[in-house]
Amino acid sequence: MSLPWTNKRFWALALLTLATVLYRGVDIYRSFFSSMVPRMVGVATNVVDGEIVVDQATAQKLFGHPTVASQAGLRVGDRIQSIYNAAG
Repeated sequence: MSLPWTNKRFWALALLTLATVLYRGVDIYRSFFSSMVPRMVGVATNVVDGEIVVDQATAQKLFGHPTVASQAGLRVGDRIQSIYNAAG
């Protein structure tokens, strides 16, 4: 009987596991700890004195389409008081 780390399947599975953990770790970091990058809606926010303040607003997405923030008219320094969906 051979040891598990001498098997090619073991190393392939270990490499795939490592890649998945690294990918998910970067995704979690960007989602929760990287507030300087505007999200897909085109706005990066910060909480100041209990209010959401717009730090950065972009007008266009990658392919030139307008972002949700530009359609809503958000600018740097605006304070967001509430957010509603289409149903109200």
